[in-house]
Amino acid sequence: MITTHLLEEKEKTQKKLAKEAQYDVWKYMENTHKSVFEAQKKYGLTLKYGNGGSLEPLFKQPA
Repeated sequence: MITTHLLEEKEKTQKKLAKEAQYDVWKYMENTHKSVFEAQKKYGLTLKYGNGGSLEPLFKQPA
C-alpha cells in the first residue's frame, strides 16, 4: 500500500478519535460534531454539510 506522511497523520488521528470515543461510532460522531462547532466559533468559520439541509435519522440511536 502506498503511504504518505499525510495519510499516516490521518490514520493516527482517526485512531486517536476512535479511542477517545471508546470505539463507539455514535460517540465518535458526537465528538466530531462538537469539534466542528468549536472550530467554527473559534475561527469564525461557516461550515455547511451537503446542501445545508438536514436529514431525518434512518434509525434511532441506542439509549
